[in-house]
Amino acid sequence: MTTKGNTEGNAEKDGSASKSYSMSPPKESTSVFRISGNREEEVVDKVPPYDERHPRATDVRDDRLTLAPESIKRATYKHFKGIMVPVFTCFKQNETRSLNVSNIPRYAEMLRRNRVVGVLINGVIGEGPTMAVKERKANCEYWHRAAVKNNLLIMVQVGGAPLADVLSLASHAEDMGVSAVCTLPELFFRPRDVDQLVAYCRLVAEHCRTRPFFYYHIPSMTGVDYMVEFCAKAEKIIPNFLGVHFVSSDLEMGQKCLRSGRVIFQGSSALVASALMSGFKSISVPVTNCRPDIVEGIYDAYYENDLRLSRERQDELNRLIEIHTHRTYMQSWVVSMKEWFNKELSMRSPELSFTTGPARKYY
Repeated sequence: MTTKGNTEGNAEKDGSASKSYSMSPPKESTSVFRISGNREEEVVDKVPPYDERHPRATDVRDDRLTLAPESIKRATYKHFKGIMVPVFTCFKQNETRSLNVSNIPRYAEMLRRNRVVGVLINGVIGEGPTMAVKERKANCEYWHRAAVKNNLLIMVQVGGAPLADVLSLASHAEDMGVSAVCTLPELFFRPRDVDQLVAYCRLVAEHCRTRPFFYYHIPSMTGVDYMVEFCAKAEKIIPNFLGVHFVSSDLEMGQKCLRSGRVIFQGSSALVASALMSGFKSISVPVTNCRPDIVEGIYDAYYENDLRLSRERQDELNRLIEIHTHRTYMQSWVVSMKEWFNKELSMRSPELSFTTGPARKYY
């Protein structure tokens, strides 16, 4: 991936580097699950402490997307530029679709090979709202370990649950020392105005106050859509607010949210090229799981000033999305995406020998 020479410099000039947060996890934490044969036992098991000496990735060609050991402790505006991946959660092919953490290391390795910045876990594509609190915490712990080993940022989505559980998940993410935390809005007692949304996010952010905090904007599912005003107010009221995971086709609104020192992740797979041309510098789309080569191709072509090629690659990606995600509702869309990913993985990376398994059965 080619980077223009002034990319880092612009981040420094616009003052964005002043937003930085400690990323050092606690000395030790507890793991919820241990893999034992073909089943999971609930145990208290010490997670290996964070190793500050872990090697710098050697196969990442773009230094902008590589975190050196000294900077892995602190995430700033510039570290979130590039391509992140909302990952699927690995489940077993059984009646309960139980969590399968054993495949996470190989999943992280596959993503590292494809030069992504980091991962978003327990999001909508990751079926986080369908998981128990202990499952979400276990998924966070194992992904955190794999992310550190593979030099990836890790953003944890904590919303989509009762408030007490959301706050518990935020505190757990704080304790783990993840790269960032994001949350959905309250989904039952839906905020009636932007002030209620900011107040809710402020409460969640207070439980992960040393982590960069993001709001997960997906209005097609939440019905909440106050983003321009929300960003302006959140920056004044929430000290660790850094931006929005923006899953919407409304690029005009997305553009209005773009500001110096604020990270807006564009989350629509069909609009990567359009988003880049609209000023977005951070991409987080689920289709990167399935075809990272095409998403990277769109990104590379844009930064090489080949806009025609970037659009052509986007057209190719959109055709594949239409072929593979023929179902319409979100539940069925996740099923289709997982099926596509598992198929691509078996063809393109058979040496890794893993699968994310099925989607969860909701009812």
